[in-house]
Amino acid sequence: MGDKFTDMISAGCSQEQKSSDLKRMAKSRRDSVLKAAGINAKTPVISANTQLAMKTELNLKGRQLRGLSKYLGQENVKLESEHKVRAQKRKLIGNHLDCEKPTFDFIGKDKKVHQKPKHIVFVVDLKEFTMELLDYYDSEGLLTWHDGNIPENQLWIKFGGDMGQKTIKFCLEVVNLNKPNSTNNTVILTCTEATDLYSNLVTMLERFVGPLQDLMRSEYKGKSIKLSGAGDIDLINKAEGMAGGNPKHPCYKCEISRPEMQISRSDRDPSRKRTLENLAENYKNFEKAGLKKSKQSQFFNVIHPPILPIEPDDWATPVLHCTIGEVTKLKDIGRSRLGQLDKLIGDELSKNGDHLGDTTFENYVAGLRKIADLETKVTELQVQIDSIRDAIEMIRPICNTEHELHSSLKEQAKLEKDMEKIQVKLKDLKTKTVLQLGDGPLVEKFDGIMDENKIYRELYYGGILNGNSCDQFLKVHDTVFQQLEQVIVKTAIEMKLPYAYTEGTSLCSKLNQVFQLRARVHRLISHADPISNIEIGGIQPAIDAYMSCFRQEFPEESIVVKQHLIEDHAVDDIRKYKFGLGMVGEQGFESIHHKFKGIYDGHCALAPAKRLLCSMQEHHLAINPKLDKFKKLKKS
Repeated sequence: MGDKFTDMISAGCSQEQKSSDLKRMAKSRRDSVLKAAGINAKTPVISANTQLAMKTELNLKGRQLRGLSKYLGQENVKLESEHKVRAQKRKLIGNHLDCEKPTFDFIGKDKKVHQKPKHIVFVVDLKEFTMELLDYYDSEGLLTWHDGNIPENQLWIKFGGDMGQKTIKFCLEVVNLNKPNSTNNTVILTCTEATDLYSNLVTMLERFVGPLQDLMRSEYKGKSIKLSGAGDIDLINKAEGMAGGNPKHPCYKCEISRPEMQISRSDRDPSRKRTLENLAENYKNFEKAGLKKSKQSQFFNVIHPPILPIEPDDWATPVLHCTIGEVTKLKDIGRSRLGQLDKLIGDELSKNGDHLGDTTFENYVAGLRKIADLETKVTELQVQIDSIRDAIEMIRPICNTEHELHSSLKEQAKLEKDMEKIQVKLKDLKTKTVLQLGDGPLVEKFDGIMDENKIYRELYYGGILNGNSCDQFLKVHDTVFQQLEQVIVKTAIEMKLPYAYTEGTSLCSKLNQVFQLRARVHRLISHADPISNIEIGGIQPAIDAYMSCFRQEFPEESIVVKQHLIEDHAVDDIRKYKFGLGMVGEQGFESIHHKFKGIYDGHCALAPAKRLLCSMQEHHLAINPKLDKFKKLKKS
């Protein structure tokens, strides 16, 4: 009946009539009418928290979020006001961050220290900030004790830093989380665009010394806080006041010397452990000796007072950097030995006139041929000169004057002058005819095999492998060295070089054996899973087997500090924490650089101080656990 009446008074336009009636109604009246009809008339509204979650997850700028609201508005979807979003952002971030502009040291092109003021952003009250962060985690039910592997009465916190993407950052991670090394759980405490010189670390960290001591003495809801440190070896050495570079006593955990490191662990006595007390004592004695760096080894290479109140034994073994260093070292050993074989092949090619079709290598071989030709000429000239000398000595007694010897002496002088010219040319050619590592056929093939197996070398830093490439190399080493051996065998047979065949196949066998043992160590220690006492018992024998094999197969290679840390200290750390070294290691601090750079680049239009401060605020917002429930792109 109603539809017929509406249709009659609207002259057949009942839909338009109803729409017009609804529009003329007051909002409250219209909502009640629609509610009575069972129709949900509410316009969807995206909350401030969801907007902030979108902004941080998608790395959106403010103007991009405002532009998005216009598109969503066309689909009858509204966003809470920008005023509410900003208010919620301030509430979540709090007032923990501040910015200053102290003076930092930089090494100039003239190798001298220069000072420049640079902005630094930092957490004002570290203890208060940490307790508030723990409250956030606790309120969201995120704290875990990993099935009892962390004692129920303890909370583990990592403090450490790293230099990367042109900034140095110091961070905090709560280990009592499901994935403590995740970039979502790595909190930057301070950041600046300075370099990681000792003096700059002092400027950055002196404000945290007292708060860290307070934190170590504090409890959170009846649970004691256990603080550990993490970082690369260079940063830890500086934090302890030790000399960088290649010192005689390079280990930050003990006072072992480099010559002692070359000896197997079972054949030497343990070295004295470093402590904050003996670090301070060594520096005091170094200071009394006049701070002469030439004498630093007498004081176990301690040249500064330690910066942080973290005991050397509480700095976790940097398993990521140790793995990168060791795998890169093995790769470099392989390339170096193959380079020697390439030179042998070049010598052979220079003699028989064959070639492999490689332009760079052909230039080297051509240079060797020229050198051989010039050396032959020098030999021939020397024979002629010696012959003339002998003739002169024979006829000199029967000659009445030197004039009778003039022609012979003139010819000798000419030959000596010609030989001198050739020797100068020969010396210059030998200087230029050098086979760069990587230009020879075998090294080039080895590099290609690594690329095929997704083992990529960095373009800078001496072709070092990154963490992912090291992990990949340790997985596919069998394939890599099988392919390399096939290349060596083929080349040796074609060139008829039995020496290259013997040495090349032996090298592949040795490298593959060492890689196999190092891969086993990698599987045992480079993870974040709990490790039982029974499993711990099998780790040291695996490490000893790897180190014994390395020393046996490559006796002329030195043991570096990264190998020493794995050999002497890795198991102690695992026994202490009952986790793989990935749990307490530096991976999270390494990973945060890329994420922070994305935020920092997004604020490029701001002034330096505001850019750094806003970037840190955005980072703290992104890792705030209160926003986790609103994020939709989280990995499972």
